[in-house]
Parts: sequence; structure tokens; C-alpha cells
Amino acid sequence: DWTRTGPGLDQGWTKTGPRLDQDWTKIGPILDQDWTKIGPILDQDWTHTGLELDKDWTKRLDQDWTRTGPGLDQDWTRTGPALDQDWTRTGPGLDQD
Repeated sequence: DWTRTGPGLDQGWTKTGPRLDQDWTKIGPILDQDWTKIGPILDQDWTHTGLELDKDWTKRLDQDWTRTGPGLDQDWTRTGPALDQDWTRTGPGLDQD
């Protein structure tokens, strides 16, 4: 299960279920960006691009994760068995450690 919220998205949205291939809901006027999901099930790779990012990035959906903040430049954390470890990334952008 995972959730994502923040005014940067101009909306909040959630996704839940035993597997990431179930239905999901998006709430709000717009995403302020384009995004695509690839794969027969949503534990595959997917890309997310948009104005907030100013760049392309990928994430694995085969583990739980949470992201919050006013935009995609905020602090965020990611954990899951797929990573074989927990890791955290913070800072004003996504290009720092």
C-alpha cells in the first residue's frame, strides 16, 4: 500500500491492495504533470515526469513507500524488501545525496 499527498500535486491520491495491480483513485483537478505506468502489474518499473520534477525519474513499485511535501523537491524516504535495505534522501533537489 502507498499514499502520496501534497499541494505540489494539487491533489491527494492513494493506492491500496494486496498487489499493486488493483484499482486506484486520483483526487483533484490536475496533476500538473504527465505520468505513465508500465507493466502487466504495477510492481514493474514506471516513470514519472512533470513540471515539479524538471527531470525524469523511475521508481520500483514492488515495495511500500510514502512521499509527501509541497512538491517533488521535498525530503522523502523509501523502504522495502526490493531494495534489500532502507534508505533516505533529503535536500532541495533530487540531485544530491
